[in-house]
Amino acid sequence: MELKQIREEKGISQKELANALGVTESAISHWESGRYLPTADKLPMMAKILDCTIDALFTNPKEKLEAKLQEQIENGEITIEEAEHEYQDTFNPEPRYCGQEW
Repeated sequence: MELKQIREEKGISQKELANALGVTESAISHWESGRYLPTADKLPMMAKILDCTIDALFTNPKEKLEAKLQEQIENGEITIEEAEHEYQDTFNPEPRYCGQEW
């Protein structure tokens, strides 16, 4: 979902969008992170507020990254191994030490 990018480009805050749609700011955050999807009844209003199509709100982030990495490989900008690392870091990041003892 490209909701966050579109929202930010339009200069609309999560709170403003949430108020306009009658949902919580947390709901907007969850939609933007891909944790949850908005219900179908919210999509037309969301598209109107953001001045875009409903289709523009949706993309598959994995397919988008794969296409970008493939293009970079074909242009000789990165190696296949570098692309694999970027893909893994994006979708399967290693847990990082946060400085707390368990």
